[in-house]
Amino acid sequence: MDDIVPKRNIKKKCYSQRRSWSVKVIYIILIIIWIAIVLLFQLYKLSAKILLLIPILLFIFTIFNSKNLSEDVEEEMTRIILFPMMVVVGLALFTWMHTNYLGDKNLFMKAIFIAIILIMFSSYDLWTSRKNLFVVKHLSSGLQTMSLTIMIIVIISFVSINYNFN
Repeated sequence: MDDIVPKRNIKKKCYSQRRSWSVKVIYIILIIIWIAIVLLFQLYKLSAKILLLIPILLFIFTIFNSKNLSEDVEEEMTRIILFPMMVVVGLALFTWMHTNYLGDKNLFMKAIFIAIILIMFSSYDLWTSRKNLFVVKHLSSGLQTMSLTIMIIVIISFVSINYNFN
């Protein structure tokens, strides 16, 4: 019976204290960027305002969990990157939604463009040393989180305004 259970309990070493601290700084910067985006582009005017807290909560969770992260966790989290492809497919949906949106179309389009720009920034290949690769991975993950949150809010705003789900 022991042959059936895979032997994947080999745990790689967690981040060093310095790397854990660097991850905390990255996510604090991402929180500041997110708050600036929300305020600068007035995303708080869209429906489902409470969802604007998602990136902040996820980033805070990562800050508190940074001492438990390791390179094997990084590999698992970034193994499949389909998110940029989802944005491309979603463009057709967002175009249709914009033409039929009954709310503030300017704010609606602004939010869609911000989401697309964030996902584009997250797709950059930054060639760095293996030692600093974690920075690129965490920045990319943070930008994808922001973009996904905006897309969710845009879809909920569309449905709630167009179909009276207030």
